[in-house]
Amino acid sequence: MSKAKVLGTWVVTGILCFAAFFMFRKDGAEVKVYGSSMAPTIDSGQKVFIDYHRKIKRSDVVVFDTEKMPVKPEKGGYYIKRVIGLPGDYIESRNGIIYVNGRKIDESYLKEGQKTSASTGDWNLHDLGVRNHWKTIVDRVPENSYFVLGDHRSTSEDSRMFGFVPGKAVVGVMDK
Repeated sequence: MSKAKVLGTWVVTGILCFAAFFMFRKDGAEVKVYGSSMAPTIDSGQKVFIDYHRKIKRSDVVVFDTEKMPVKPEKGGYYIKRVIGLPGDYIESRNGIIYVNGRKIDESYLKEGQKTSASTGDWNLHDLGVRNHWKTIVDRVPENSYFVLGDHRSTSEDSRMFGFVPGKAVVGVMDK
């Protein structure tokens, strides 16, 4: 076999391996979003890529499996929401503004009409737990758990209703 044919075979093999790596990689997946709870950040019908291995940080958007939650939302399946509270955080809403550990958080990703409404009342984690009959009433986000909210707060079923999302329920973090 000539050197050119051998080199050509190696080049084609390399290209195929490179393509296969991106087609079959196990570090994430593309998912299609249904519903308006994350609009306008993510519109219904939009596809997003989630990373299975990325460390979760505040303001990340995560996908989680409600079947792995102790308290299941009204509708089951996979949800996509924004992480507001990390383990150990104290969270409250005053006059429609979200505070984490006493500090107002930057929610520049929200439009004015989508922010937490003052009409929903002031609350903290303890108040939400009592109001919604959570199994565990706490003042801070429990270990290995997250407090999540949809970006379109008036249409979102989120941690305000069903409580904390355990880390084991998180499927992945959306790539930005």
